[in-house]
Amino acid sequence: MLRRVRAILVTGILWGLVWLPVGAAVGFVQYKRGGLIDVLPPPPGVVLRTLGRFTLEWGLLGSINGALFAVLLAVAERGRTLATLTVRRVAFWGAVGTLVLPSVVLLIALLLFGPSGLFIKVVPMVSVLALGAGCGTTMFLVARRAPASADRDVSAA
Repeated sequence: MLRRVRAILVTGILWGLVWLPVGAAVGFVQYKRGGLIDVLPPPPGVVLRTLGRFTLEWGLLGSINGALFAVLLAVAERGRTLATLTVRRVAFWGAVGTLVLPSVVLLIALLLFGPSGLFIKVVPMVSVLALGAGCGTTMFLVARRAPASADRDVSAA
């Protein structure tokens, strides 16, 4: 049990680290488009705080999505090993794990405020799903390679 909790935490941390620079890039693009600050030119401190906020928010979002991915993968693929999993299934669970949090937030917003004025931007959502699928797939491929590289190190020594 403790191993699974540790794996979920490590997955969340790794996803958060991957999503940090994505958040910085999103914040920078928003800044360049002028969508963040009404005062032009913005003071440097405001720009840094805004970029930092985007970076931390995306890192937190990545961590939560990574933990959700790990839980979903552990529950849905229980009893399977790395050798029996396919890249396609892990990518699917990465995308689904990334979709859980926005879906819950959307449902809560629908319950609280009703359907008026709510909309989903398709391109950012697809981008986030692709990022989740990519993170899941990359972690899977790295984990699959790990025992082979460890065997080579032992046999070389």
